[in-house]
Amino acid sequence: LGQVLLAYSKADVARRVVASGLRRYTCATVTTAARLDHVLRTVRVRGVAVVSGELTPDHVAAAAPVFEDSGEIAAALEARLHDVEAELPIVVPSLTIAARSLSRDLMGGRAADVGEALGPVARVVPLARAGGHAGVMNRAKNSSSSS
Repeated sequence: LGQVLLAYSKADVARRVVASGLRRYTCATVTTAARLDHVLRTVRVRGVAVVSGELTPDHVAAAAPVFEDSGEIAAALEARLHDVEAELPIVVPSLTIAARSLSRDLMGGRAADVGEALGPVARVVPLARAGGHAGVMNRAKNSSSSS
């Protein structure tokens, strides 16, 4: 949730977060400015965040942005995953559709603005193609990465 909110916030928001310190919760927590920058760029390319073990060792979740009428981030939707392999291919597209629907409502039904804010709908890459890790592929870039 936090990665999505930061990824689509104004740049000074992420700078203030980094300046206040990135607290380590687990060994998977992002704790450097360079790593956070990479993660936030990846979230913007994918249109969703998928995190695993960054807050607590057993916490796996996917999140998608919701935009307000101005086109700025208003909120994020998150779904906690328990069986990543089975749930991720269902949850990511569903979460993306729900977030786009809310954004469209907040933008007064201007679908073109929602598409511009979110980019193309992400789709899940099968585990075999993602090197054994669940991943998300951005259709426009046709590139995959693991989470």
